Amino acid sequence: MMAGDPARVKPWHRPEAPRTAEMPRRGRVICFPRNPGRPARPPREPAVFPSLPRCFVASAALLPLVLAACGQTTASGTTDEVDDESDQDPPQIVVEQVEHGQPTFEPVTVRATVTDESEVSSVRLWYHNVNSAQDIWVSMEIEGDAAAGVYAADIPGEDVTGSKVYYYVEACDDARPSNCGTSPGAGDYFEFNVE
Repeated sequence: MMAGDPARVKPWHRPEAPRTAEMPRRGRVICFPRNPGRPARPPREPAVFPSLPRCFVASAALLPLVLAACGQTTASGTTDEVDDESDQDPPQIVVEQVEHGQPTFEPVTVRATVTDESEVSSVRLWYHNVNSAQDIWVSMEIEGDAAAGVYAADIPGEDVTGSKVYYYVEACDDARPSNCGTSPGAGDYFEFNVE
């Protein structure tokens, strides 16, 4: 076979096509025309998607609100209202005040009875001592019979220092929008002396 015969060219070597005036120099992008012997591809049909629902939810927590806004019902068959106008009052809070003369570095339990037309969603005990003006909160848990609505939490012993400890209770219900209240009123505190 003669030199340059395609049969003797190694598979990874391709004879260079003759350069024409229309073809760019090597190293540039070359766009070859379609193979004339290959039939043209039929135009692609537009993608058909099922119609999107009018309402969609980005977070599971928003599901009841979105369903109610769209006039749909939850799995239980009841429609959740976006605004619950039937309950606009905060929970009623009755705090069992701590006696004065609590020993230093001993935990102190605070109890409160909380009732509401709706279900109570959270109860918090806020407190600080004379050495710190920053309020700290702990979650109050139901104590005993849930129907009694008695919640309790401890002020840690490490915070029972100084001459006095100030505290109040905050409770919120699960109405929409939520109603929250405090005892005593906003800006006020109960207190007890530390010995």
